[in-house]
Parts: sequence; C-alpha cells; structure tokens
Amino acid sequence: NLNKVITDLDLFFEINKDSLMISITGTNGKSTTCKIIEKILKMDGRHVKTVGNIGDPILSINKFKKGNIFILEVSSYQLQYSKIFRSKHAAILNVSPDHLDRHKNINNYTKVKSKIFFGQNKSDYSYLNKSNKYSKKIKNIIKKNKIKSNLILVNKSNCNFLLKKINNNYFKGKGNLENLSFAYSIVKKLGVSNKVIIKAVNKFKP
Repeated sequence: NLNKVITDLDLFFEINKDSLMISITGTNGKSTTCKIIEKILKMDGRHVKTVGNIGDPILSINKFKKGNIFILEVSSYQLQYSKIFRSKHAAILNVSPDHLDRHKNINNYTKVKSKIFFGQNKSDYSYLNKSNKYSKKIKNIIKKNKIKSNLILVNKSNCNFLLKKINNNYFKGKGNLENLSFAYSIVKKLGVSNKVIIKAVNKFKP
C-alpha cells in the first residue's frame, strides 16, 4: 500500500523542521544550482549543508541547530510519494521529457515535480522558470491546488547586470546562466549582498 510509504524526504523534514531548507528540483542543472547556492551562502558566512542526490545521503545527517541551512537536491522519485515535506524556498529549474519511462507522460511528470510547492505556506517562496515551455502546466497545477506560497518567476535576464562583473567563463553558457539566475533569486531573499554574490560566483568551480 503506497499510502503507507514514508519517504526519506518526509523523515528528513520531520527531524529537521526547525532548519531553513532550500530545495531544488528540475530535469537538468540541479547539482550545479545547489553548489552555486552553497558557494554563495558559505562566502556570506552561513552554516550550510548540501544533501540529497548530491553530497551526503539525506538521512545520514545529524540534526542541525536552529538557524542552519540545508540545500536539498530533490528528484521526482523522492517527491512522488512525499506527503509532509515542506521547504522555505523551493525551485523547479526546468522540465523536459526525460523520465517518462517512470512517469508515463509529461502531465504526470509535471504534477510530481509540482509537489515541491504543495506543503508550502504564505511565508514560503516558490521559484519557477519563466521561459520553460512546461511552466504554464505547472502554474495551472499550482492554481488548481491553491498553493499558498509566493511565486517568483525566474528569468535568466535577471542576471544580465551581474555579467559585467563576472569573469568566470563557466557562466557564459546559457544553461549555467539559468542556474545562476535561480541561485541569485534565492540568495537575495536570504539577504545576501551583490558584492558577496559576485565574489562567490567568480571563485565558483564546477
């Protein structure tokens, strides 16, 4: 009975619900985006741990103190059966039809990805790619499920002004710039200055 399944995400949330969580899902770019956010927040002096499909397995972490930050790379497989998981900041970077062997069709796949927003409340933030072709489907799912969080549409042009100050060639590529625009949107909500962001991004190594 799948209703009795308790996912690693739900267990992790139950143990660490006093910690601030940033969750990243999407078909492509999850690991990179998590590492960019981690680099920026560490540069800003925050106590950060990246877990999930990247870094340490999600349930191998000892409980953190309040005020610490977890960055989670979350797959559609983890989201599919999760019921109580909630993240202060949750992002869907993009959706492309890569895992349809598991989810059968793109409608199911977008619905599962959208679950990252389902447990959020009015003080939380959801981030969605403005230019991804499946974002409209996700917005319809959000509307239908009456998601309470603050929706932020992320556009890679948001980072254009930063490019003049970034001398890291890694961010010349379109995909990496998209990852940076998500990282930028999230860390700005956490009060990180542009100066720290530029310094961290210039030192970032993939």
